[in-house]
Amino acid sequence: MIKYYKRLLLLLVLFSCKSEKTYKYYESAGTSETGITYKDPITLKANSDSEAYLQAYTTFCISQSVSSEFSKNSNTKLNNPIPFKLINKDGVDIFLTINFAHKDSLEKEIESSIKSRVKELHNNAENSLSDVEKPDSSTYEILETNHNQAVENFHIFYKNSKTDKQSLQDFVNKFRQSFCTRKCNIFLYDSKAIKKLVTAYPLTDKEYLLLADHNTAQSLFDLTEIWLYPLQDIKYKELGGKNWKKKPVE
Repeated sequence: MIKYYKRLLLLLVLFSCKSEKTYKYYESAGTSETGITYKDPITLKANSDSEAYLQAYTTFCISQSVSSEFSKNSNTKLNNPIPFKLINKDGVDIFLTINFAHKDSLEKEIESSIKSRVKELHNNAENSLSDVEKPDSSTYEILETNHNQAVENFHIFYKNSKTDKQSLQDFVNKFRQSFCTRKCNIFLYDSKAIKKLVTAYPLTDKEYLLLADHNTAQSLFDLTEIWLYPLQDIKYKELGGKNWKKKPVE
């Protein structure tokens, strides 16, 4: 499923094969205390500002539609893109000033076409995955993801009352089939309170003990069998951990 969304983001409408001018399209990555942050730019080539704008607007609509569809069908909320920047060779953002004949009607036509196409592709993808049993969305929440080129890492708040090893293994297997697109590590927690710690490094001794008590299980890409309380180890004992949940350490 996620592979389909990633591929969809790469779709662009080609307006001309003899484009001379170069532009930089900047899509928002969200907001921070200092304002809007942007992803790495995409280079567009076009014969005119209006042509470049329509390419950029098409890309924007694809991102917006994919974000909307993905958010509807998972517990991961993606930020809808907000107005983009389109920088010409002189470093000027033409998004703020561009105007041309039929601009509004062309935007509506592009938006309608993209939404329809995304919906169609989404439905096709859903049908192709109909045989894959997905985990119950009410039993979990994705706290954080920190993926890289080699492996995906999912940190999940597991809310189901069934916490025996087999139930956790069943959940991880379903999640892996539904969401993982390559080598994948899955970490389960029994509390949202430790969200800030799940990707933090280094940890203080106190933070390590707290995380160890709430990191109930993990399943790694090369060892998919569930490992209960993986951080309750020798170090946990040395630091004075008092909520040991496993067999005694010799």
